[in-house]
Amino acid sequence: MKFWLPWLPWFELLFCVAAQVTITVHSRWPTVVAGSRHTQALLVDLTAPVTGDVPPQELALVVDISISMAEKLSLVKSALRQILHGLRSEDRIHLISFHSFARPEFINGTLERKAQLLQAIEALEPKTNLSIRPLDGSDPIPQDVGNISEGLWIAQRLLVSPIASTQKATRRVMLFSDGQLRGGMARYNAAVDAFERCRVAGVPSTVVAVGQSGWLREAAKAGQGDFIHLHGPEGFQQVAAAASASHFPFFATDAKLRLATAFGARLVETYSHRRRRGHQ
Repeated sequence: MKFWLPWLPWFELLFCVAAQVTITVHSRWPTVVAGSRHTQALLVDLTAPVTGDVPPQELALVVDISISMAEKLSLVKSALRQILHGLRSEDRIHLISFHSFARPEFINGTLERKAQLLQAIEALEPKTNLSIRPLDGSDPIPQDVGNISEGLWIAQRLLVSPIASTQKATRRVMLFSDGQLRGGMARYNAAVDAFERCRVAGVPSTVVAVGQSGWLREAAKAGQGDFIHLHGPEGFQQVAAAASASHFPFFATDAKLRLATAFGARLVETYSHRRRRGHQ
């Protein structure tokens, strides 16, 4: 959220509690020169109290099935099966795969459809739709391309777009990848931007790195989620715990926040959760 401030000399952390929901406001710049035109950015956090009730969860599992994952995909499948062990009747899981392009493999997986969801997981195989024919005219050579951006875009669409479910639930993304991309810095930057777009839309993204972590650790920070380095079966428990609905204890529904400017400040722009039917 950005304000234009005509004269306010300073800002400090604002903190209040309303109806048991904690509202915290952080300013980007702690001081402002008196009498000067200045743009100030404020981050407004709403934190609900910890309760004994764990709300439903809608989790999008985004899986890299590019060629570089050929020897790692079996490890990822085992981790996905561990996640399904903790699936509750009120939870939903979406399975999305990506290589040179992304596609949803299974939508609205529930406890009742667990067997079908397991079949979709087992059917995942490394592939690519991009090949280059050598100059000598020999057979085309498959190219390893991991389109993380498109995978996250589909996940975001399933979780928070107008086509998403209207049930009151926590909504998160968990991405599995070795982080090997082709296309130079432009493709890496596009992937990090996709994590940030999910975060702005209100969907944190946890990253499970298979093999070398590389830039994926920074991607997890951009997505405001956890980072897990999956080396082998010993990491399954950590993955399952991070995917559980109780992993993030703070939750609120039907929360409405109304802000008013004062002292000559003017609202320039805001960034927040997208409004969906039945939700604020």
